Amino acid sequence: MQYHLRQSLTSVDVILFGRPEVIVTFAAQKFDDKTLELKDETAVGMIKQQLAEFEKFIRRVSPKE
Repeated sequence: MQYHLRQSLTSVDVILFGRPEVIVTFAAQKFDDKTLELKDETAVGMIKQQLAEFEKFIRRVSPKE
């Protein structure tokens, strides 16, 4: 469904942030039961990468003063 939404939004010239995507498979097994902290280092690394790319995206699309 997300893919089709992205296609629809692209057709009306929406600026999208699509990459890198973060998909955490078997998410229920990757969080600490007590603290609910994400303990899967691969997933944490993917999220850090996505946040770094999101910062670049925001700088690129933000209006210049």
